Amino acid sequence: MNINIKLFFILFLILSFFCDLVCPLFISNWTISVAVFFAFFCLFLLLIFFHKNFILDIQRIIKNKNNSLNLYLLFVTYILLITFIMGIIGKVLLVKSLLGIIGQYILSVLVYYLVFIYIAYKILKPKLLIKIVYTMLFVILVLGIVDFIAYYFNIVFLQKILLMGMNIQVIRYGAFTKVYSMGLPRVQSVYFEPGFFAEYIFFLLPIIYKLSLSKFNIYKNKNLNIIIKRMMIPLLWINLILTQSPIFLVFALISTLIYFWFGILNLIKTNLKRFIRILFVLLFFGVSLFPFIYNINLNDTYAGRITKVISNLNDINVLIYSEQSFGTRLCNIINLVDIGLRSPLFGVGHSNLIPLMEKQIINNRSPVFVTDEIKKNSLQEIFIFQNPPFTNIFVRYGLIGLILFYAFIIKTILSLIKIRKYTRENTKQFIDGLIGTLFSYIVISCYDITIASLIPCIPIGLSIGLIQYIYENREKEKLNNENILKGI
Repeated sequence: MNINIKLFFILFLILSFFCDLVCPLFISNWTISVAVFFAFFCLFLLLIFFHKNFILDIQRIIKNKNNSLNLYLLFVTYILLITFIMGIIGKVLLVKSLLGIIGQYILSVLVYYLVFIYIAYKILKPKLLIKIVYTMLFVILVLGIVDFIAYYFNIVFLQKILLMGMNIQVIRYGAFTKVYSMGLPRVQSVYFEPGFFAEYIFFLLPIIYKLSLSKFNIYKNKNLNIIIKRMMIPLLWINLILTQSPIFLVFALISTLIYFWFGILNLIKTNLKRFIRILFVLLFFGVSLFPFIYNINLNDTYAGRITKVISNLNDINVLIYSEQSFGTRLCNIINLVDIGLRSPLFGVGHSNLIPLMEKQIINNRSPVFVTDEIKKNSLQEIFIFQNPPFTNIFVRYGLIGLILFYAFIIKTILSLIKIRKYTRENTKQFIDGLIGTLFSYIVISCYDITIASLIPCIPIGLSIGLIQYIYENREKEKLNNENILKGI
């Protein structure tokens, strides 16, 4: 492939991590992500200059039983078909629903998948792909620290630099307002909101762990390799703590415990003294923080907010009322599931989700306490609420749509597990990270992540592309070995 065209794909991969860097469309407050623009531009280049090869390559991926893209296409076909049938019988607004599906699942998600797939399959070798992804994760985490320094010490020029990478609030709302908690700025790096940054850290945590703790060199320069790999995990946890998002901190702690569980057990069995020393250091570090938190109101800290949730697990209404940030999301999910259960098999239809949710809140039909944030949003011209993929698909397209979508994710995981044994150690570590990330996606998609967001599309698209790349290389090796045995 021409080197200049290849650069556009690399630029798209880099910009994907800056998904809140946008351009105005001069239509009301509409914007388009710069990365999304490059996604369409890359697809345009493929269709214009390499259309024959591109179409054949995608056909090969779809026909490959070891890959999962065909399941996503089956999911899209199903939701289009069920929406068309509902439109014919007058259950949904047909044109509005079809345009919504095409915009979200084809022009957004499928386009992202296709470009990421092609990057991993044809554009970049695994080694270069790993280097770019790992470097961008490091850059985003470093920018998180810069974010904290810029606002804690009120360094204006650093604040302006950060806003250049995350200008969505300025363009849409005319100004940027930094969120503070406990007197500290909540870190968000170059993302729209601190919670999104925490969400992405948790989501991509398995990749960071696997590559940072691996023995192979990601960079040619050994000193650079040592410095970045040793900095990554501390940077991850510092950023996660400074986002001040308790739910994702808990998710990350659980994920970390699962990741290191067998290593901890093995350390206890083989080197109990070392385990005790590590435990002592951690306890000493915890106790040393006590003077700093002694005068802080615990109700405003991680500990206070997590305690509220745990202590009120026996009463869902009190839980939602006492911790309204978590409660708002929980209230949304419960109400959406309640709506979805009215037509569990096929869903209530694409265009009916928002009107039914609005009626549910305004007419006091909610089965649980409704937070002030949801009440306020329900009175706006456009009702805005958290709508993760699990509830979005279940409510709109029913259990059948839900099963098809998660079958696509699970098939991708199983395919990665199957092909990992055919790879070199560096690629194997990256694949293990991708497997962990896709498991994290299943968890987080039930709570709060946008299906059409660029960040979750990165590991899914790259996974499908890598599966095809490794599968075809494996087939070529087998063919070469057969030819050697035959004396050809």
